[in-house]
Amino acid sequence: MIRKTTPEVFAIVNVKKNTLERWTVEESAELYGIRDWSDGYFCISRKGELQICPERNSSKGAVSLMDIVSGIKERGMELPTLLRIGNILDARIRQLHETFQHAIERLKYRGEYRGVYPIKVNQQQQVVQEITTFGRKYRHGLEAGSKAELIAAISYMKEPGAYLICNGYKDEEFVDIGLQAVRMGIQCVFVIESPCELGLILERAEAL
Repeated sequence: MIRKTTPEVFAIVNVKKNTLERWTVEESAELYGIRDWSDGYFCISRKGELQICPERNSSKGAVSLMDIVSGIKERGMELPTLLRIGNILDARIRQLHETFQHAIERLKYRGEYRGVYPIKVNQQQQVVQEITTFGRKYRHGLEAGSKAELIAAISYMKEPGAYLICNGYKDEEFVDIGLQAVRMGIQCVFVIESPCELGLILERAEAL
């Protein structure tokens, strides 16, 4: 059966078509505020696709998010899925340390900067491993606020010059684990949050 298109329907289709034809990449970037939140690590390609830019503010090595999604589906995996981009983690650690180093040199500061990553932000093994592996040349350490986090952190502390910061509530077992880390050659630093914690740390240090 053939249906005739009425003038009203044709007009609506024509308007929508013209709207799509006029829409630009620049308008997409403005609508989604990509320049406000991406910090140069994401952009929109000429095809209108979201791209990941491992090299900040550069199209070199940029990968289309649509291509990644297509590859995921081709491998038989379902969406939604979590994408972790190690290059961006590396770039942020580099930027953090180099920025501090420039300021230290400019102001002739006599100390040095040591960064630490709080494991509570993201406890996934791949994230912690990437940060400690790439951050090793910067002596980038970790911060732990629980016994589970402290045990996990100790297993990734490979750089002797990096700090392991022990924060949060400290019971006897937590302190013992931290002191054992010191025995292993790790620069473990207890953050004293109340006077009673100092007595506990001294007591356990003497006992061990």
